[in-house]
Amino acid sequence: MSRYYLSALLLLCCFSVIKDSLGLFIRWDLRHIEVNDFSAEGRLALGGTLSLWSLDMYELELLPRISDTLAKRILVQRAEIHARASTLGKHEKYLALEVVKGLGPKSVKRLSGLLDLSSPDPARVSSR
Repeated sequence: MSRYYLSALLLLCCFSVIKDSLGLFIRWDLRHIEVNDFSAEGRLALGGTLSLWSLDMYELELLPRISDTLAKRILVQRAEIHARASTLGKHEKYLALEVVKGLGPKSVKRLSGLLDLSSPDPARVSSR
């Protein structure tokens, strides 16, 4: 019985550190821990993907090798990216990023596992 409480305490401490460092909002239950809502930093740190349609400039700059200039270009050309992505297959949507000057095949391939280009919110597709 004490082993159970010790492991629960260890889990509590580990997730408290993650919560503080990544801005996670966690609902606690002794049998189940669920991440309800968390920041872009948290999703990237946990190996998740980010939706291109909901990112702002700061969040785009969190991606590897994305500078502020490149982030601006991506935001400005978001409608073009959406138009091209809608013509491509499910596993090829990331190739739509090649319309942005400065993103070549290697960069696009690197970002394919980090960005989600499916099901955009139409209000967010237009450039800001």
